[in-house]
Amino acid sequence: MQGMEFLGVNTQARPNKQRAKVDIQGQSMIQAYDGEDAWWLFPLQTGPDP
Repeated sequence: MQGMEFLGVNTQARPNKQRAKVDIQGQSMIQAYDGEDAWWLFPLQTGPDP
């Protein structure tokens, strides 16, 4: 993105569980879904709370 590289990990588990983590400028962006609830943590935009 804009000439920068980001390291990331995507994981999935049954049933319907997903988690994505990307490191951006020393901070982690995390998106997760546990089969019922989804949340994300992106300190660069939304602050420290999911």
